[in-house]
Amino acid sequence: MRTAPEGLWEHDIVYTAAPGTEWEWLRVKVTGGKTNFWGRSSPRFAEIDFRAASLDGFDVDWPLTYEEIAPYYSRVERYIGVASTVQNRPSNPDGEYLPPMKFRCLHYILAAGAEKLGVPYLLDRIAQLTVPHGSHPRCHFCGDCGSGCDTGSFFSPSWFTLAEAEKTGRLELRTNAIACDHLYGTSASGFLPQLVGQPPFPDHVSASTIAWMPRWQNLKNPREEKFIRGYSVYPGGGRGEFPHFNNRFEEFASRFKRDIKRYYPAPAGFTIQAPSLPSRANYVDIDPEVKDVFGIPALRFHFQWGPNELMMWEHSKDVCREVLRAAGGEYWGAGEKPQSPGYSQHETGTARMGSDAKKFVTNKYAQCHDVPNLYLCDASIFPFCTDKTTTLGILAFALRTCEYWWTTCAAPEARGPARCKMGK
Repeated sequence: MRTAPEGLWEHDIVYTAAPGTEWEWLRVKVTGGKTNFWGRSSPRFAEIDFRAASLDGFDVDWPLTYEEIAPYYSRVERYIGVASTVQNRPSNPDGEYLPPMKFRCLHYILAAGAEKLGVPYLLDRIAQLTVPHGSHPRCHFCGDCGSGCDTGSFFSPSWFTLAEAEKTGRLELRTNAIACDHLYGTSASGFLPQLVGQPPFPDHVSASTIAWMPRWQNLKNPREEKFIRGYSVYPGGGRGEFPHFNNRFEEFASRFKRDIKRYYPAPAGFTIQAPSLPSRANYVDIDPEVKDVFGIPALRFHFQWGPNELMMWEHSKDVCREVLRAAGGEYWGAGEKPQSPGYSQHETGTARMGSDAKKFVTNKYAQCHDVPNLYLCDASIFPFCTDKTTTLGILAFALRTCEYWWTTCAAPEARGPARCKMGK
């Protein structure tokens, strides 16, 4: 989401892209970073993700099981407040949820089309409050989530962790401190004739995804499809802030305004979220020539979508087109190509965790093999992307790491000659 106030998004960080690489790298100038404006989708990683290599033979398994991380997911969900429902699916384990956001008209119509094709169409897991939670009020549906929540009704460090840390009186806030990715793209777009001419009042006032189509591919057999693993899809549409379909009408004046108003409730679209597989061809290094204004060498990106991701992209376009048509919708088309790499802002895997110190940067507790008192608490430790977003996973793994650090390094009883010993 990129609708934050002008000036917050960082455009002057110097970086380069290697020949043949297209990379979009955005940073944000604000305490709390991009989680002030994130999309809030908060599913859990699953055992099918942690054991993906054992299932399909590609790369490595994660160095822990779902059972080990599940209690930390629960603690995070109870703390931040995640709205959803129990869905009983192997690709997205159920958690501890607040009441869900409700489907809008378009979701009921699209869900009926998806059901005809055997494709799941469910309520998303979103870190947005549907009821008062702790000291935080419920979402009041102002629709400006992309600019940061004024009431703290969705999770962000500014409203949750940093605010609570400040109350302790021991917070030291340090500012101005200076790969795998998700493939995103428009798999299909069109409109629902059933909604043409309906009252044009806003119905997308929470600016949240509300619905998702969780991974349904390769669940029974890891080689069901031409690609391995799988992707998820975020469907949406309805009355947004601006009628993006305006260029589809070759008309003027009153007729143009009339058709914009008539079609305003009716557009529908699908956005794929597909994980890229780890590849030694995708990495970052130091540009040998380019430096920033402080003389610091710039980071250089090397990245290409692989054949597995592109097969998912093509598959999603076929499925989403048919879901739209099965729902009685009119198909307008799909994106010519996926969004630029980096668009998702879900950079993953540059400091992967694993047991072998020669092949991985950290152990399963995010403790660096070479520097035992250094811990990493972001998505860089994840061995690879999944079809899910990363934020809830980052929080759960960070909580587990902090608890491990406290019991082995920081607590008084842990201090001494064995302080910060390597975990197994």
